[in-house]
Amino acid sequence: MIGKGKKERTIPVFDDVKETLFTYRQALNERTELSPFDTEPLFYSIKEYYRTGEKKRLSYTTLYRTIKSAVYKVKGNESISPHWFRHTFITNSLANDVPLAVVKQVVGHSSIATTNVYLEKLQEDTVYDAFRKSGYR
Repeated sequence: MIGKGKKERTIPVFDDVKETLFTYRQALNERTELSPFDTEPLFYSIKEYYRTGEKKRLSYTTLYRTIKSAVYKVKGNESISPHWFRHTFITNSLANDVPLAVVKQVVGHSSIATTNVYLEKLQEDTVYDAFRKSGYR
């Protein structure tokens, strides 16, 4: 995958996710095999595809509007954005003991210090929660 700054990203895709992606592609009547070197957009504007026959990647604006619309429909947290998913992924990975260096590599941070900010915030929240649960006010 090519990410921000045209950096190449490697994303681990587990078997249950692969199955969901295959089902998604089958629903669109497309090929069902995915290659680690596949650069074709997984999600694209179907309206644009039918109009031009070209699979253009969703723009950040389109993705943002889609997420905001879905959140609004389920009356969820209005602060959720596409970038929120990135923050959540990083935080959950570190909370589940994925090594800092591995998270840094997967999310494409150029400095481990950037990834470490998430770990420090997570540790700070953990300490706060422990004291709060113990009855300290």
